Amino acid sequence: MFSIYSQSIQPSKCEHRSEETAEDLRAHMHAIQENEHGQLRELGTFLDTEINFVQSYLDVLKDVKADWQEP
Repeated sequence: MFSIYSQSIQPSKCEHRSEETAEDLRAHMHAIQENEHGQLRELGTFLDTEINFVQSYLDVLKDVKADWQEP
């Protein structure tokens, strides 16, 4: 059986826990958003590096093809 005392305390505990959880959630969302910007920059750098590699690879293939002696 629940007493009046336990019923009056329970909502404040629940409200406090809910506020803590909401604050934790906001903090995690903010951290994810902050990391997202850095990850996008890193991905852009990676893509630039890959493009440079592929361009160099293509240049080597073109040089080989230009020097190729066909029978």
